[in-house]
Amino acid sequence: MASIEELLADIQAFSKEEVREDMVRDDLTRATSNFGYTAKKTAKADVEGELNKIASAYIEAMRGYKPESDTVAGNDIKSWMARLPQERRAELNAAIEAGESVGILKVLNDAYRAQADPRTSKLAEIQAQPDEVKGGVYAGIAQLVAGINGFAGSALRVAEAPDQALQALARRYATAEQFS
Repeated sequence: MASIEELLADIQAFSKEEVREDMVRDDLTRATSNFGYTAKKTAKADVEGELNKIASAYIEAMRGYKPESDTVAGNDIKSWMARLPQERRAELNAAIEAGESVGILKVLNDAYRAQADPRTSKLAEIQAQPDEVKGGVYAGIAQLVAGINGFAGSALRVAEAPDQALQALARRYATAEQFS
């Protein structure tokens, strides 16, 4: 189990080194330009299998070669999705069911960005901690982002939207660096 102080130090360090869009831009451009999946309405029971096919097409478009299997590609995408709020998986499933290729691609691109950002891994680690550690880290983040985007130093607000709190913290550090 990590300590509150260690987790906060990691969050601060990662927030100062925000993943820049240019680090993933080329991959996202390839994925978006070459995405060969044709969306079609999918029954709820078939979403998981369709996600594997979509994942395979997405990874092939990005990397230029076919993944080992649709299942392997699907597992990769699911691990990326685990770094996003759970609502995003529901959004992806709804887009698959509706056959909305734009919605599918948007969520997949966001998942790719998230897996490239070290803060998302640290956030997942924090969320796996016991409640007292998690609460202490959220309180520490709340102090760091007090007054930004309505967080007002509230650990509860951070707990409700930890990804947004980390984005606010990264913006605070970037602004401070710009004016120092």
